Amino acid sequence: MIQPKSYSVICPKCSYSKVVHLQSDVLDIRDIILFCPKCNSLMQKKEPSFVTKFIDFLTKYTRTKRNSA
Repeated sequence: MIQPKSYSVICPKCSYSKVVHLQSDVLDIRDIILFCPKCNSLMQKKEPSFVTKFIDFLTKYTRTKRNSA
């Protein structure tokens, strides 16, 4: 299985944000369309920050090191 990349979503109305970490490559409609828990507006996907990309890299790196040992 190929681990999907995490991504961030933000509410344009109230600025609530969240990082979405998908557990599987099988997507559900709830994984694609997200609503803000505060104001119930449709949240928009945004590019992950450098920190998020770095954490993803470290997570993948440590998993491959553990699996090869």
